[in-house]
Amino acid sequence: MTTGYINRPLDPEREEIRFLYPNFSGPSDEPLDYRIEHVSLLHGINLVFNAISYTWEQSPKPTSTILLDGKLSYVPPSAESALRGIANVAGQHSPSEQDVPIWIDAICINQADVEEKSAQLPLMSNIYSQATTVVIWLRGADGQADDAFVWVESF
Repeated sequence: MTTGYINRPLDPEREEIRFLYPNFSGPSDEPLDYRIEHVSLLHGINLVFNAISYTWEQSPKPTSTILLDGKLSYVPPSAESALRGIANVAGQHSPSEQDVPIWIDAICINQADVEEKSAQLPLMSNIYSQATTVVIWLRGADGQADDAFVWVESF
């Protein structure tokens, strides 16, 4: 297994974004495994995908690992937590639901490329509005949101 996925550049004229396609079935303790494909938003009328909105850490150091196109890659723990939570839920549904691609900014936007981030940020409203489902993931990798839910439930 090779370490360090290298992003292939997106074509801003085609309003390209990256999708993560799951290469696994159901919950597991193994690193999550995805293949990455580029998709144009210009022809997005029939796109079926889930977008994930999640909590960023104060210092989103990429310390959790997932597989991207077979290469071990480091991602922020909260992004990995959100993806693992979605994978666990998808694992309880039909295989067709498990195969729905995912867009999550920490991975689908090359965070090390300032030019790409500048081109992708204006597309985020289109991404979220064209998504089949937008999943809002409030639980961080450290589980801090659990306390908030306990507090809310007390009312």
